Amino acid sequence: MSKRKLNRLVTEKWVDGWDDPRLLTLAGLRRRGVSSTAINTFICGMGITRSDNSLIRIERLEYHIREELNKVAPQTLVVLHPLKVVITNLDSGTIMNLDAKMWPDATDDDASAHYKVPFTRTVYIEQSDFRLKDSKDYYGLAPGKSVMLR
Repeated sequence: MSKRKLNRLVTEKWVDGWDDPRLLTLAGLRRRGVSSTAINTFICGMGITRSDNSLIRIERLEYHIREELNKVAPQTLVVLHPLKVVITNLDSGTIMNLDAKMWPDATDDDASAHYKVPFTRTVYIEQSDFRLKDSKDYYGLAPGKSVMLR
């Protein structure tokens, strides 16, 4: 948006000020939680242009934000709507501790970037990942079908 249009939004009190998170101003982005590193990387990647009518897609900013979050924000998996699944061909007392990465770009030699996930006979999957009737285009769990767990 142009400064003229942003100024109108601020002066007519449509937004709470220049740092309103809905605005794509530097202050608004910072209030939204975007790191200064992600903003700087976006600006460096954009470069300098002399064209007046050049458009920059919002996806480009979101890409740089995601890249920064992949480096600093630990990631975990969660099952919001659990469905209990019992693995019948695994002994009942067996517990396997599997390695999981905290960050997508984590290297195998960095021990602090990994955590242990206990794997037992009982696991919980998302309810939407199971169907009673299997179809050719369905890759989730169904009766008589084998799948890979992540």
